[in-house]
Amino acid sequence: MARCEFFYDFSSPFAYLAATQIERVCAGHELVWRPFLLGGLFKAIGARRQQILNLFLVEALTLSVAGAGIGVALGVALIAVAAGLWPNFPIEPSPVWIGVVLALSLAAGSIFGLLPARRAAALSAADALRGRM
Repeated sequence: MARCEFFYDFSSPFAYLAATQIERVCAGHELVWRPFLLGGLFKAIGARRQQILNLFLVEALTLSVAGAGIGVALGVALIAVAAGLWPNFPIEPSPVWIGVVLALSLAAGSIFGLLPARRAAALSAADALRGRM
């Protein structure tokens, strides 16, 4: 039986998306999961702790802003549909609440991205490459 080895970054949210695709690609083959921390790989090639921390925080903030943007776009579209269905009901998107949603998304992304970022930056290169979390 053929064997597929899947190396994935343990702390990245993209790992879940990749895992769903790799299961389809390797259907009918033995799938071996190989977790590691990308921060350890960067540390092994000479990255400093602050650089690794920044990398993971930027990834978390990018994902949170993208998610908020998609959510705001869907919300505005839903409001437009509702306004078309009920023209006598005054409904329109509020720029203030859109700003609040974006700010809360950035806050959540930075708070929940900080723990994996600090963990990845603090791990030694050898432990990260061996898959020791």
